[in-house]
Amino acid sequence: METIETDIYDKNGNYSGRKNFYGSISRTINSWISNFLNTKDNSIGTLFYRGNDFQNQKFIYLNLGSTTAHDSELYIKFNNIIESVVTFTVRHCHKCKLAK
Repeated sequence: METIETDIYDKNGNYSGRKNFYGSISRTINSWISNFLNTKDNSIGTLFYRGNDFQNQKFIYLNLGSTTAHDSELYIKFNNIIESVVTFTVRHCHKCKLAK
């Protein structure tokens, strides 16, 4: 993708405009974050994540250790801490409204 156009809302949920993002943009956040993978040694924490869909939102978490779950792991170091926090924040900023 070359461009993403999105709506912007304030903290009260009021529409405030549109924003465009340009560049060579990955199709999913998980494919984007895979560019910042590290080895486990000397990591300061781990971001665990699963698929990109809403049913997996509850499986996005930070931990200082490891897990036996079948989650993808992003070892956090000083060279990818910003990308780790962006991923964590984006994955947690949407409330899922399931159809009835």
